[in-house]
Amino acid sequence: MEKTSLPEPSSKTITALVVDDEGCTRMVHRMLLSRQGIEAVLAENGKEAATKELRNMGIRCFICGVSGGSSGESKEDFKESGMDLYQQKPLNAQKLAFILQKLKNDG
Repeated sequence: MEKTSLPEPSSKTITALVVDDEGCTRMVHRMLLSRQGIEAVLAENGKEAATKELRNMGIRCFICGVSGGSSGESKEDFKESGMDLYQQKPLNAQKLAFILQKLKNDG
């Protein structure tokens, strides 16, 4: 298995909203983020996360959707809801590195 190097954590505080209906998955994502010095706020579903409402209030922050795709969601659905990026589950170190690089460059 190829080893993926994650970007060095920055001195800037980053908080990530982790939304998943599975508690175990939320905890794994929190652990992956924590290892990079990123604080995770957890939500159980999209209603709790309210991405569209955040955007409608003018709140600009980097939002990445991660989904198993089992409910028929598409990348376009995520974009329309106001997310900046979409990744397919499972979230692993390589995908996290990609997301963090996008955040660093675009966020």
